[in-house]
Amino acid sequence: MKNRFVCCLLSGHLSAAALAATDAPAASYSVAQIKPDKELLITACEVVDHPDHANPAKPTGRFTLEYLLTGIARDGKPKTALLEWLHAWKLTVNGQVYPLGQSVIDQWKCADGQAGLSDEFWQPKFVHAPFRLLAIVNRMDLIRVTEDSGKERYAPEGRFVFGVLDKDGAPLSATVIFEYRLPAKTMEEMQLWAESWHELASLEFSDPKYCQLLANLTERFTSRASLASPSLLAQIRTNEQDLSLRFVTDDEWSLHEFRLDPAGAIVAAPTRQTPATHLALTSRLGHYINEYAKRIEKGLYEVPETYCDKPFLGDQAITNPIGARNWVPAGVLEENKPAEKKFVENTCNGCHGQETQTPFLHIRPRITGEPAKLSAFLRKKDNSWSEEMNFRAGKLVDFLNWKSSAPPTHTAKGSPQVLALPLPVADGPIVPMELRARGGRVH
Repeated sequence: MKNRFVCCLLSGHLSAAALAATDAPAASYSVAQIKPDKELLITACEVVDHPDHANPAKPTGRFTLEYLLTGIARDGKPKTALLEWLHAWKLTVNGQVYPLGQSVIDQWKCADGQAGLSDEFWQPKFVHAPFRLLAIVNRMDLIRVTEDSGKERYAPEGRFVFGVLDKDGAPLSATVIFEYRLPAKTMEEMQLWAESWHELASLEFSDPKYCQLLANLTERFTSRASLASPSLLAQIRTNEQDLSLRFVTDDEWSLHEFRLDPAGAIVAAPTRQTPATHLALTSRLGHYINEYAKRIEKGLYEVPETYCDKPFLGDQAITNPIGARNWVPAGVLEENKPAEKKFVENTCNGCHGQETQTPFLHIRPRITGEPAKLSAFLRKKDNSWSEEMNFRAGKLVDFLNWKSSAPPTHTAKGSPQVLALPLPVADGPIVPMELRARGGRVH
């Protein structure tokens, strides 16, 4: 257990659970001990409206947009990252490009009283930022895999979800998610992350220690100052119904993805696991599913940028009106229908559409003082947690129980997903067989 103590010290945060583990046998946890609202999907107003940590008037608040952008920016200036991202945020429909991000900038400038200034000379006042924190999310259930060797390695994430606001501060049907890698090179370090998240469950939201503990935890992956490497940002994802409808009158809307380029700048990127929208009904997509059906069912696949020597991956995901399916590929063999189902559910617009019975968003925009409402994919109508959230709880327990005398409490089905994160495979821990799971998910 001595190595665990050293890892905690290097991470900058030694949790009570980790300290106890340095001189005590590993504990045995159960899913019943997991409190999803405190350690997996945190939407409590005591957190997202915290007067210090989430207050946009306090730029040092660990949950604020300004703080996150400061940690991402290659020069440490939040405006740099902000403009890179918003300038790259564009919707393309029938060859016409619409500046979604610029519309956010222009609205923000007006609130700042700087409507006449160019973007170059604009000094953003983050207290007027048209974004509101909705949730902080633990995604330790995510995995990537190397197809050639078959060795599975984890790439867990921590996420901040924001809702977009209109000029009057009312919530729009649009969200932005900042998704970070949780650095871990060994299974011991993975277990430390699990222990750090689970430590939150022992505290009440009203206890000042809860938000301070959460702030210490998130700072380990959001603050560049605490790292010896560039930002751990994996990607930024947007789901932008009302912003799209500012320019396009149809009932469709778009989802986008942004990543860091080799120089550390935020750039637009293809939407992972999501082919170009024009392929939704085609036999070419059906051919791909038939060819890779076994890999898809096992989660050993990643949608390629090209297929059959033609572009295949989309640079945005267009979502059909509520109630309409996004993907109906032609020619899928009957025996490959399970692979088709998994494939379409793992696309961006499939995850946020009819394929998961989700009307647009999983975490919905909110007004100040009220928590964000969740889709039935995450929380059932009777307020009980969904199968998806129980799965995530089970994976957290598996990590908590790693190397303990207790057997894994969650039986995984299928194999994990290729995330293709910009970290060398050697930087992630190889995961024991009994902990493997997920199969195709990046959302």
